Amino acid sequence: MNGQFRVLVALDWRFRAVREITTGILDYASRKGNWDIRLYGNDPESDFSVLNHGWHPDGIFGNVDHIAAKAAHTRIRAPHNVYFSTSIAPRRTKSAHWVLADNAAIGMAAAKFFLKRQFSNFAFVDSTGGEPWSGERFSAFTKTLSNAGHKPHRYNPDESMASGLYAERNALGKWIESLPLPCALFAACDARARHVIETCRFLHISIPEQIAVLGVDNYEILCELPNPSMSSIEPNFAEGGRMGANILDRMMLGEAYDIPQVSRYGVRQIVARLSTADLHGSRRTVTLASNYIRFHADDSNLSVSTVATALNCSSRYLQKCFKSVNGSSVLEEIHGVRLAHASKLLKKSRIPIQEIASLCGFSSGNTLKRLFKRVYGTTMRSYRGS
Repeated sequence: MNGQFRVLVALDWRFRAVREITTGILDYASRKGNWDIRLYGNDPESDFSVLNHGWHPDGIFGNVDHIAAKAAHTRIRAPHNVYFSTSIAPRRTKSAHWVLADNAAIGMAAAKFFLKRQFSNFAFVDSTGGEPWSGERFSAFTKTLSNAGHKPHRYNPDESMASGLYAERNALGKWIESLPLPCALFAACDARARHVIETCRFLHISIPEQIAVLGVDNYEILCELPNPSMSSIEPNFAEGGRMGANILDRMMLGEAYDIPQVSRYGVRQIVARLSTADLHGSRRTVTLASNYIRFHADDSNLSVSTVATALNCSSRYLQKCFKSVNGSSVLEEIHGVRLAHASKLLKKSRIPIQEIASLCGFSSGNTLKRLFKRVYGTTMRSYRGS
């Protein structure tokens, strides 16, 4: 089939993961140039107009557990469908393909993260519903630890959840109190990691000194709000979107004969925050400084001396700590955080470069352009258009 393809994106954009997936879809579509895309969001009544006037899609992106997507599928059909999901098992149909997070890769990444920090006690907290994806993460976490001679403790909330949230909180608390300390705890998702942090605070168990906590999804509002801030594994959601878009494209072109019915996207990064910090000596100083920089990077007055003052140490000592722990300087850390923010704004917005410089804490657009070219090897204009 040649010409333009009509594509419906029926996803629930309330969640960061889905917004990142949608970004990946739109990035792929912009490169193709022959997709007529219509977005169908959270309110079936307010934006159902995208499906009117005889417009019928050749392909649909959706979550089958999302009410808007369900409404779309009851009113309109397409010969090709790609579903994104983490919370339900794939339903096998010839016209559908599933794109899921690689839960085995996530569990393995968590185990390697903690093993690198030389823990000897490990634990895992399941999702509240005991979903299959949670079990997959636990299995990979366990296998990787087993290869290193360790066996994790597991908290499965099935029985306590049946008795209500209060009973589940008490059961989780008793389980946490039974853990050998210090312990590296991997939670199935950020929401569960936050439950752990809140429970530990209630029990006066110190994080990260006694229990280090790591979640999944890197939902920033959940990760930054707890005290201490929460470390999290970030799946490569945008890559998942691009993967799904490529698959739908091939399906619409009639090239689906060799496409596996389920594809998985991996881990983008692990964002280490205070909940897994090594709070001893130089590492403690670097962790606290990095956390301070992350929160104040948009301040153009941020400097090595202001960070040192905030930590009540000398600039010389701070520089020495960064060199010994990270092999880099404090200024490189500041520039790294600012450039990462600038790169996101370039991809996700049309904000002018001069304004991006101001939003990211750079004193001028020229400074940002020069540093960006040095680190990324390309101009900001080229990066935005790539």
